[in-house]
Amino acid sequence: MIEQLRIGARVFSSDGKQIGALSRVVVSRAELMVTALVVDPGPHLSELLEPGGLDKSRDRTVPVALAREVTDDGITLNCDPAAFARLPLFERREYVDTPVEAGHSRFRVGELVNYLASAFGLGAAPYVPDTEEITLDLAPGSDALPDDAPIWRNTPREEIGVVERTLADAATQRVTGLVMRRHSIDDRLVVVPASVITSVEDGVAHVELTDEQLDHLPLYEDED
Repeated sequence: MIEQLRIGARVFSSDGKQIGALSRVVVSRAELMVTALVVDPGPHLSELLEPGGLDKSRDRTVPVALAREVTDDGITLNCDPAAFARLPLFERREYVDTPVEAGHSRFRVGELVNYLASAFGLGAAPYVPDTEEITLDLAPGSDALPDDAPIWRNTPREEIGVVERTLADAATQRVTGLVMRRHSIDDRLVVVPASVITSVEDGVAHVELTDEQLDHLPLYEDED
């Protein structure tokens, strides 16, 4: 089923309608298996007209079992648009009230200006509580690789490139490697085998590569 996942690939529902684009790939840290896809449906017009609409959480968590077909043209899911819209949000935001200290107003000057501007239709966002809590829809022991996820080498400690695609075994969904755009003069794409990936944490892939191994990583053959 899944052999390669390119961030930004178009995602289609079972009836052929485009419902978004791939924004993250969720993998288990221990087994390095693809467990879910995160799909960004993009903002609706009604959301764009709302204060803070662009920052609203939209991405949906799609279990990898719903990926019916993955091709160079995109990813087709085994669900219709209505079922996709019912999938859990990947990112949940909740505003928590901050206690007001004695002698201090709830509004600061900047917040008051925004509030009044919104009230008079000037488009500024209204006041929201100070503290924002964000939780991600991740199973324990999993992490998500977003667009341009950095790849760091352990020794010496340095960033050597960013993830372009995640490669996986079609039968088991186990990650077989990462296509890396290397930080080099020609920005070439190379394949980092799963055997050198030591961990995936906080959206960053960590690898153990010597200078010789880094210089001899195979080129990614399907480069556009």
